[in-house]
Amino acid sequence: MDNKAYYTDDIDIENGNRCLTDRPLYVNCAGVCSFEVDFSGGHEKGREDFYLMYLCRGELSVAFGGRNCAFKSGQLMIFPPKTPCMYKNKPGTHVDYFWLHFTGTKAEALLKNARLPLNRPINVSVDERILSAFQQLFAEFMERDFLFHTSIVSKLVDVCTLFGRAAASLLEENRDGVTLSASLRYIDEHYAKPISVKDLANLEHISCGHFRVLFKQKTGMTPTYYITALRLRNACVLLKQTDLTVKEIALSVGFSDQMYFTRVFTKQFGIPPKAFRR
Repeated sequence: MDNKAYYTDDIDIENGNRCLTDRPLYVNCAGVCSFEVDFSGGHEKGREDFYLMYLCRGELSVAFGGRNCAFKSGQLMIFPPKTPCMYKNKPGTHVDYFWLHFTGTKAEALLKNARLPLNRPINVSVDERILSAFQQLFAEFMERDFLFHTSIVSKLVDVCTLFGRAAASLLEENRDGVTLSASLRYIDEHYAKPISVKDLANLEHISCGHFRVLFKQKTGMTPTYYITALRLRNACVLLKQTDLTVKEIALSVGFSDQMYFTRVFTKQFGIPPKAFRR
């Protein structure tokens, strides 16, 4: 995953940091960050807009409003305007997170309607539907087609809707006593090794059939597809950031057969690994 930042206006006003009161909703900027080394960041004096962070890999220690908390993979945090926040990764961990800055007279109402609280981690899981929604938002920034501003506001609403639904779904699962946190954490830590649905179901103490149903509800994917998608995302990082051969990368992310890896990669991204690297 590469670091990317997209700004709505051509004129970068302090990195898109502004509060607008002349329109209901407005996206200032958005992007994705990926760090393999120790890092720290944030906004010591806060921002003028709402700041949304979605952590899909790793763990951050976040300090805000005189408090500290652990911000973990599969969680969302939203900071309101004027809220100082600083964060750093857990030593030695790889961190990936998506971010979004937005403003407008209806911004707070949007979050309330989606039942997304401010200033605390919200469990939403690593959801392929949410990741896809961010990619669609980024595509709008790159194309800047007709009705660009209307479209990115629509994507903002889509993202918040997906977050709200994911959070509500997890709350319902928690009432049933099944969170899938153990199996998701196991996948995140062992994706490069063989993983069976039976092993994952055993971690949650449920049957394989029940596990498949809950997993699809939670992530929008089957367990096998989810694991494959994670492996391919990590393969993309290695292709861009290392000099490892395609065979070495395939093995390091959990594919024992280079030819099979190339077929799966090409089917997913439309180009083979070597072309992606270029």
